[in-house]
Amino acid sequence: MHIRQFQAGDESAIASIHNSAFRYAIESLPEIYQYIEVSAGDVLDWLQEDIDLWVAVLENHIIGYAQVCVVVEQGKREIQVLQITSSRKWTLEQSNIAIHPEYQRKGFGSMLMQEIVKRYKNTIEFVMVHTFSDNRGAEQFFEKNSFVKHDVYHYVEYSDEKPLMNSSVYETLELDDLKAPANLNPDVTFRLAILDDTEAVTEIHRQNVWWNEESTSIEWNKEFIEGKFGHTVFVAEYKGEVVGSIDYYKDE
Repeated sequence: MHIRQFQAGDESAIASIHNSAFRYAIESLPEIYQYIEVSAGDVLDWLQEDIDLWVAVLENHIIGYAQVCVVVEQGKREIQVLQITSSRKWTLEQSNIAIHPEYQRKGFGSMLMQEIVKRYKNTIEFVMVHTFSDNRGAEQFFEKNSFVKHDVYHYVEYSDEKPLMNSSVYETLELDDLKAPANLNPDVTFRLAILDDTEAVTEIHRQNVWWNEESTSIEWNKEFIEGKFGHTVFVAEYKGEVVGSIDYYKDE
């Protein structure tokens, strides 16, 4: 595999890779995530936004791409930063690097990332990527390529008023003086999960934890509800249908 910068005529292949690699997100996530199907014309529009577009080529076929730009960060001095970032004016600035599904999990994404960094290493001091905190697959990919989590951004507009579908909340509560929440919906029942809930809990995980393939199987969720992994699982039931789940485990 080798990488090169965008050439006229690459736009159709890049659009196809984008739409294939992000198919689940395009079809399943709310508009707030800003995943959309793109055309060859959209790819050409990306190039009008001061970004560099790199492609990964294998046997004369484009199998992946990445959008990057170099920005100057102001501080005690000016530093050059390479950002693996989207050019599509996403409010959330998700990094945009993709490999066609047929070639994923074969190391090509890492090769593309590493080769891009090599091309810029003499002119930059840092490389920056962005991902949603609930996108564990992307986090694992960046960690594998030696990235270290540095900043966590809390987007008030989205996190408070329009929470993201897969947002995770981690909180420590003192149980001695824990007050019951107000304004509970009387039509929602909260109870311990039973094995009959396995299919519903599996579907909840498929929709919300898709990057963890293990947790989207019936067998895994059966063992999860049975407590094999040390968790106690509860479900929320609305008008006879399981619509949510939550679990906890004791930290000794």
